Amino acid sequence: MSIAAGLLDRRVRLAERVSGMFRFSSNDVAGDFGEILRHAVNNPLTGILGNTELLLARRDRLPPGAVERLETIAELAVRLRETVRRLSNAWEEHHETARPA
Repeated sequence: MSIAAGLLDRRVRLAERVSGMFRFSSNDVAGDFGEILRHAVNNPLTGILGNTELLLARRDRLPPGAVERLETIAELAVRLRETVRRLSNAWEEHHETARPA
């Protein structure tokens, strides 16, 4: 857990240094939040899934415990992707109905 917390902390500090990484104008958030959410989360998830698949392609060289953990990572990444899709769609539907006619 301490490795994951350290990586997360490092990533947050890096993001804070990158100008505009988490700063959106109110117009962007109002109209494109669903798209921003999909892009910001799905790109890293694609990397996670791709790397997991590469490792699992060599499952015969990995200990059973590692294979099990990699399969869990892949399943959780797919669940996150689906959650992001649902949240994004809900945001866009809400935004569409909230617009003045």
